[in-house]
Amino acid sequence: MAYVLALYFDSKSEAKISEIWQDLVCEDDICSSPMHRPHISLAMYDGNEVNIKPIKKAIKKLSKNLKSFRLELSYFGYFANQESIFLGPKVNKELLAIQARLYKKLKNHSHDLSEYSEPDIWIPHCTIVYNLSTDSFMATIQKTKSIILPISIKIEEIGFVQVLSEKAETIFSKKL
Repeated sequence: MAYVLALYFDSKSEAKISEIWQDLVCEDDICSSPMHRPHISLAMYDGNEVNIKPIKKAIKKLSKNLKSFRLELSYFGYFANQESIFLGPKVNKELLAIQARLYKKLKNHSHDLSEYSEPDIWIPHCTIVYNLSTDSFMATIQKTKSIILPISIKIEEIGFVQVLSEKAETIFSKKL
């Protein structure tokens, strides 16, 4: 089981990313598109016993000072060890500051906070497809070449999600 702290998009941006998910779903193979709403992952927890109270408190406190903001998804990338493809945002100071502040508040509340969530290691991303076979991975990489970038998105919500084997469930979220 895993948990993800995520930034969510407005409905127009979600629809655009969902359309890309559908366009990239493999035809010869069963491919896996994300089980949850499109989002940018801020932090991940790997483990079964995550104390949700301090996470919720940190998000509420941080979100009081946050307003919705725009980002550009400007490139495709991949995590080769997971055969996953993502859209990456053009990073700005605001995005980096949000992630660093959250990490600072959360790092002492759980030993299950993934090392990939550390600000110097973190790769902001919006997963498009994951766990592909090698052939499907290569075919999907080719398909990304036809998608016009950048894609302007609006961030307007922050949330915490529990990822189960077959689905993802929002534990809580807060509008910015």
